[in-house]
Amino acid sequence: MPVLRLKNTAQKGRVFPLESGERFFIGRDANIEVPIVDQGASRRHAEVYRVGEMYFVRDLGSKNGTYLNDEPVSEELLRSGDKIRIGQTLFIFEELIEEQLLPAFDQLEYEGEEGGDHDTDRLNTTAYFELTRPTRVDAGAYQRRLKTLYDLAAVLNADKAPTVLLNDMLTIAADAVDAGCVYIFIQSREGKLAPRAGFRRNPREKPKISRSIIRQVMREGKPLLLADASRDKDLAVEESVVAKRIRSVICVPLSAHATVNGVIYAASDGARPPFSADDLELTTAVGIQAGTAIDNILMRDRVRRAFLLGTRNIIAAIEKNDPAWEGHTVRVLGYTAALTQHMRLTHTERYRALLGAVLHDIGRLPFITPRHNNPAQTDPAMIDAEHPHIGVSILENIFELEPVLPAIEDHHEYLDGSGAPRGLKGEAIPRLARIVCVANDFDKAMVRGKVDPNDTHGVVAVLKRFNDESGKKYDQEAVAALIKAHRNSELFAPQDFFDFELAVD
Repeated sequence: MPVLRLKNTAQKGRVFPLESGERFFIGRDANIEVPIVDQGASRRHAEVYRVGEMYFVRDLGSKNGTYLNDEPVSEELLRSGDKIRIGQTLFIFEELIEEQLLPAFDQLEYEGEEGGDHDTDRLNTTAYFELTRPTRVDAGAYQRRLKTLYDLAAVLNADKAPTVLLNDMLTIAADAVDAGCVYIFIQSREGKLAPRAGFRRNPREKPKISRSIIRQVMREGKPLLLADASRDKDLAVEESVVAKRIRSVICVPLSAHATVNGVIYAASDGARPPFSADDLELTTAVGIQAGTAIDNILMRDRVRRAFLLGTRNIIAAIEKNDPAWEGHTVRVLGYTAALTQHMRLTHTERYRALLGAVLHDIGRLPFITPRHNNPAQTDPAMIDAEHPHIGVSILENIFELEPVLPAIEDHHEYLDGSGAPRGLKGEAIPRLARIVCVANDFDKAMVRGKVDPNDTHGVVAVLKRFNDESGKKYDQEAVAALIKAHRNSELFAPQDFFDFELAVD
């Protein structure tokens, strides 16, 4: 959700949402949408207004001017992170994300020196409980375990992006053992261990993590429970744990194929009782499922990524034979990757959209090789009419690519029925085709208009045209996502096509 956030004055941190209307006035008038107390501001100094998913700031003829990123402006498109200064008042235009979904890894506080093990060596091992075999549990505890594992299986079976899936999983784990925070750490091939998903019950609390505990679990591959250290007389002077107020910790390994790839680290806070052996067993069961799931996710996405990038590079190499099409597929893939991040797509649907983008013009390739010099074969109108059918004929016998064929056949169809080759209208056009159509036509508009990605006004003009055709010619959700990607500076940024923040390597 786009917002203006105050960065100074007595109201520092106040947020003004920008989704509820079309115009938002800023100034000293107490009855407007964004009132400020600033003698350098006019009563109605400036406004933020929206055109579709694009947001603009406009000075309203103020005496002291409106500044965007320290430059005076009369009217300008806003991008995430832009600074608006009116008098001495500073706003940040940004996307507000649900705080509890943010792992906020930069706010983690670690105890112990990175790379040292002296803290673990000094810990009193009687404060740990090693899980050797499940203990007998009463009916209530059994029902709790069964429900937790059932909920976890449902989450791990969902078709979601990996970090979303893991955060959902950690929420279940945190609720099951009443933890204040839970994090997943994953180790790279180079041995670097870093957090890749997290849950905090209190978003404002700064989590405290014991490297010593994590290193011991990684080294020994055994789940550990650190009981209430503050009540253990032998640990009362243990600076590495007690001074950080790490009251109770569970740390269990994430293993697959007999290899420890990371850990689940759960900590209680002062408001909750210390963890029990039953909590340790339950978290270990979660870790067993999570370890296998993470390994499968990474393997699947590495295979998908290799196929996607390999196909992209081959097509890009062939396109170099025709200057008019050189780089087209790479750019369309990048635009599709950017905009699909802002659409309600499952993980598999997004992958299919990316495949559709990289393969959408495969039917053109026979016409842009050097040996085709026959004018009849290179007639643009003929190629435009035939390449969707040719593309489908090339791929239709590959069973795994069957769901992608509509994006190849129908990416020139428009909602109003004016497209080709079948003249489809509205919802009759497959969703993947509507997505690729937006990315494909956006690239054509940029190239034919000779618009440089760094030319803000040129890009805005193109986006405005797409916004005008949204819901008429182009899919409304896809156009809105395209504009959001530009607003967040993602549209022209290099794209990694999967949720690879899970992988450190």
